[in-house]
This record gives sequence, C-alpha cells and structure tokens, in this order.
Amino acid sequence: MKVAFRVDSSTVIGSGHVYRCLSLAIQLIKQDYQVTFICTNHVGNVNRIIQEAGFKLLCLGEPAVELVPEDTSTWLGTTYSEDAANTITALNSLGVLDYLIVDHYGIDSRWESLLTPYSAQIVVIDDLANRAHKCDILLDQTYGRLPSDYSSYVTPGTKLLLGTEYALLREEFLIAIPTARHKRLLNKSIKHVLISLGGTDRTNVSKTLIDLLNQSPLENTTQLTIIAGPNNPHYPALIDASVQSRFVNCRVLRSISNMAEVLTESDLAIGASGASAWERCSLGLPSINIELASNQKDICRILSKKGAALSLGTPDKLNALALTTAIKNIQMNYQTMVENAVSIVDGKGTLRASTALINKPLNDGNIAYLKLAGRNDCHQFYLWQLEPATRANSLNPAVPTWTEHQQWFSKQISNQNNKLYLVVSNGEPLGMLRLDLIAPLSYEISIVTAQEKVRTGVASAALKLARALLPKAKLYATILAKNHASIGLFINQGFERIEQNRYLQKAHGMPNDK
Repeated sequence: MKVAFRVDSSTVIGSGHVYRCLSLAIQLIKQDYQVTFICTNHVGNVNRIIQEAGFKLLCLGEPAVELVPEDTSTWLGTTYSEDAANTITALNSLGVLDYLIVDHYGIDSRWESLLTPYSAQIVVIDDLANRAHKCDILLDQTYGRLPSDYSSYVTPGTKLLLGTEYALLREEFLIAIPTARHKRLLNKSIKHVLISLGGTDRTNVSKTLIDLLNQSPLENTTQLTIIAGPNNPHYPALIDASVQSRFVNCRVLRSISNMAEVLTESDLAIGASGASAWERCSLGLPSINIELASNQKDICRILSKKGAALSLGTPDKLNALALTTAIKNIQMNYQTMVENAVSIVDGKGTLRASTALINKPLNDGNIAYLKLAGRNDCHQFYLWQLEPATRANSLNPAVPTWTEHQQWFSKQISNQNNKLYLVVSNGEPLGMLRLDLIAPLSYEISIVTAQEKVRTGVASAALKLARALLPKAKLYATILAKNHASIGLFINQGFERIEQNRYLQKAHGMPNDK
C-alpha cells in the first residue's frame, strides 16, 4: 500500500501540520504502508524532521510568492494549479497511490480534483470547515465537530472522521497517559510550569510570558520550562530571559523528542491553541491557552467552555493581572480541570484514523471499515452480547450482567495490547472485531455480527480488515464444532485447522505452524 502526504511547514504555517501527519505516518508504517512526504521548501520549514524520522521526502522547490499569515490562500507559495502540476510530477516516481493525504489550508477541491486520477483515494485533514473539498475521507479533530459543519463542503458519501476521538497524537502520548493521569491525582500545588508556543513563535510570546510570570505569585522554586521549536528565531533571547528569571529552576529546551514526558512532568501548561492543545488534554494537563492565529479561536473557546483550560485570548491582551488570576483559578479547580481535559481526548485518535483508512466491500456493495471502540460504545457492545446467536456460539454461553460487561469493556479498551473495534458502514455499527494479543505478533480473533446483519458479508469483511490491519501477525481463532457457518467462512479466508476447535491464518509470507 502506497501513501503520500502533501503537507507544508514554515515560519508562517507553523509545524503542527507536519507533526500530526508524522503521527499518522508512523502508525501507517506499522501497518506495512510505504510512505512518502511531498513538501515545498518554505522558509523556516521542518522538512529535515521528516527525513530524520526515516521518511522519503520529495521537495517541490522554493515558493514563488510570499506567504501572508492571515491569508491561507497564499500558503502554497504559488497557484493551486501550479502546485498541483508540481505534485503530479513528483508522484510520477511513485506510481498510482492507494492514498494521497492532504493537510494544507491552501488546498481545496480545485487542487484535489486535479490529483484525483493519481490516487485511489484522497484523504483531507482539516480543521477550518471553510472551503470545498473533493475527497473520499475527511478528518477534522476539532472537539464537537459535526457532519453538518461540512455538509456544504463535501460530496455525499464522503467518509467523515470528526472530533477529538481522531486527534492525531504520537504513540508516546498514549503510552504516557496512565503515568500522567496518576500524577495529576496526587497534585497539591503548581510546582512546574511549561511554556510551549509552537514550532516558531514568530512574535516571541514565550519571552513575554517569562516576564509576566516573574510578576506572578508563584514561588521562586517553581520549575519553569520553555520549549523552543526547531525554527524559533528567538532562541538566544529566550536563553537570556531564562538566566535573568527569578525562578531558580528555569530552562529552555529546543527541538525535543520527548514532549509527552515533559508534559507529564508539568503541573500547568501555557501554550498555543493548535494541535498541541489535544496533547495536553490527553495527559490531563490544565492549561492556559493563547490564541496565536485566528484558526485557534474555536479551540480556545471550546476548551474554556468545557472547563479543561482557560483562555487569555490573543498575545496583545496578555498582562500580569490576567495571568495571575488564571493561575489562581486553576489552582482552585485543579482536579476538576484534569477530569474535564481527559474526557476530551483518550489518546487513540491516530489508531482510529489509520484503521479507518482500511475498507472492504459488503455483499450489497457498501463499504465497511473499522472504528476503534471507545467509552461511548459500551452499551452497543452489550446489546450484541445479549443476542441469542452470540451466546450460542460463545465459549461461555452465560449472559453477562450489565456490571460484568462494563468491567470487561473498561478493561478491554484500556489494555494497549488488545484491539476492540466496531465494524461500520455508512456510520452504522454492524458488528464487533476483537483482537487479543496472545504472543508477539500473534492475536486471538473473534467476531460478532449484529443479528439483523447476518449473511450480509460483515464477518467476511471483518476478517479481511483484520488481515489488512495486521499483515505481519498470526491470527488464531477458537470456533465451536457446531458453528459450521463460521468454520466455513474462516477456512475460505485461509485459516487452517491446527487442533480441535482451533484455527490459524498465517502471517503474510510465513508458513503455518502452531
């Protein structure tokens, strides 16, 4: 499977688009995709970060026009038709793609229409909902985003992946969640403040915040950490400000690769309201948000309304009184803000997004795909567990109580070694796919089809989706001898009987064995 990302970064664009694409790309590599990035060589880009991550980079050259910060139509650095032509030329070395993933405020349906012949599917990552798109899949990780927000901008049939359940975070955040959330529960006061204003911080808001924190009631022993992006032009000034700060433990970190660890160590973050806001929420870190660009206004408003963060508006509104008041409010409501933050992002958005790209046809021609199960899916899974056919073909025929099911479901979705999915088509849940890790690269697979969807191809599609999801893994199944339909289905899809009631489908390119 071949995937290309069309994404840019610069001192104007920032680096967030590249970083969220990298999060998705790293996950796709684990699913055996071949990944290429296509980028323009803008001033202040982070293209080297892409290469350092091990990805192939095709550069479109220098921009022809200057980028205007508040005019995203200039952000390609050329006309849409010229950029499309340059992208097509770059793609000639790759052949027809399975997916072309576009994350760029300067691109709309006109560009996407020109690229349609060069990719089986086009995926758009957006969070503005302000222009037309011609794509097969659209992902917008904004909290509370609704299908109606895009009804005027996409064609019917476009698969919409909306909300923070699709927040594109790196795996390090998912791994850090248990430690970070436990630390928050033990927190009694703010002893470590983090300042993180994105990849460039063009107007050096970080320096302003250091000066204002010097006037705050925080203790001199408070640790102050400032993150400077790889292309932050104010790095020397930040070093000077840190040395002159009244905080004895003040440090400036540059181009770090362990952001989840730094966020976990912190008790409070002051940051931009772009994609990094979702990172802070995933780790339950109360925040003071700064609106660095007009497209961050909605995130500031949403997180303030949800009680996960406080907003101080645009940088020109910053002052010592407002910052001190915000810090005091967070100290008084700390645990509530932690709970509100973690309710917004569960850290599994990248897994959901990468899984949703895979699709297989049902008997009626509709397309089925997988959706990683979340907290809100507990009741749906319980209804499937209650169906007579499910119990008749289960190893344990006893009907679980609601309490027993809740405990099982919570444990299942919290276990990072296991995978629990809904099989979905046109937004409708059709059944369940469960993959439990039993040994390295070996999973136990089980499938439940909703009773009204039996014989529509759901189970067959689920098996194919599981194989596409885990191309290098062995899949084991335990099937009761009386379940003739399932035995026939599994054998038809390449499973072999290895012992009584046990079946194995080998990993691609590997011999079957026990």
